[in-house]
Amino acid sequence: MVNIVANMARNKGDALGAEPDRLKCNWFLCLGDDDNDEGAFALGGNTIPVRIGRRQQSCARYYLRTHVEIDELLRLLVWLRSPPWCLIWRNLQSTVQAHTLWYSCFSLLSAIAS
Repeated sequence: MVNIVANMARNKGDALGAEPDRLKCNWFLCLGDDDNDEGAFALGGNTIPVRIGRRQQSCARYYLRTHVEIDELLRLLVWLRSPPWCLIWRNLQSTVQAHTLWYSCFSLLSAIAS
């Protein structure tokens, strides 16, 4: 987990904006649980915004119900990248309900693979 703080940034979105280039990464997973995270959730590009706790008015495209599910999400991502799941996950993606933990995993894998 990385918590970013910048002196000149107005919000977490501004602080995170330059990080992909600086860290030389193609995408990043942004997890947050409060209104201060909305700026980061609103970033475009290869940002995967996941809110902890569902909220109607959020820029996050995905959500987890509780903080406990963060560990589950990370375990699932590791598991799904290993054979044979990495070969068949696209077929499974259409069968899972939108905005569930599984859906978030499949979407994250789509972002990583592209």
